[in-house]
Amino acid sequence: MTQTTAIGFFCHTKRMPTPDDMMRGYELIEAVFNKLGAKPTYFSADDGFGRGGYKKVGGAFQKRVLNQSAAGYRSVGLAANPADSDAPGYDSFVSMDFAFGPEGEEVYLALTANESFLRIGSGECEEIIAEIAEFWQWDYGFGFERDAFSMPGIYLVGGASDRQSEEDRRRGEKWYACYQPEERRKRVRDIFPYNVIGAGHLANGLLDGRSLRTFIATDQDSELLALTDNLWLWKVSPDRTEAVRTKLGGSSIVISE
Repeated sequence: MTQTTAIGFFCHTKRMPTPDDMMRGYELIEAVFNKLGAKPTYFSADDGFGRGGYKKVGGAFQKRVLNQSAAGYRSVGLAANPADSDAPGYDSFVSMDFAFGPEGEEVYLALTANESFLRIGSGECEEIIAEIAEFWQWDYGFGFERDAFSMPGIYLVGGASDRQSEEDRRRGEKWYACYQPEERRKRVRDIFPYNVIGAGHLANGLLDGRSLRTFIATDQDSELLALTDNLWLWKVSPDRTEAVRTKLGGSSIVISE
């Protein structure tokens, strides 16, 4: 059973990325691929109207998009796929995208990589999280591992697939239903090994009156690290995520409870 690491950062804002921002995002994606030693085989870009998609790296489409600094496009990305791949959006070893949606006022960056390239808990994984945290004014994020067959990338961005477990489907529906940015800025989606949180999350209260910050500081399964001036990484031992979730039960801290 091959495991895939999935990492996502999200921001709800009216300020959408400019072409210069999109190019900076693409440079970050290239840097992460280089760090992982992953050779990209497909380039992706989408204009929000169904034009674009995945095309072979080095082709005319990639050159055209990059030559115009991705102007008119809402996403840029790279994927590393098997040599005979005909479904680059689904069978990649490594995939990373920087994207935005004006309608939903959302900006996000998503990375998935199978275990031969990246593992949760590794120093390399935390270095990448720190680099992404500095890139944009994010509201929150998370990182976890799932069986590659379940297509973790879909779950990462809030989607569903028939390969998910029933519990992941249930929790995903809870997250999808809680679409209000103000709620997502103070309540975490779930308890993952990596939980990227802001000041609103840390100030949120438990049933006993403690703040989440105080809970994390006294919880033996948790560790809090500063990423930026207003963003923190709450680490939970991978084998203790459900235990921490139980400790927070009934407090409305966890959206997918």
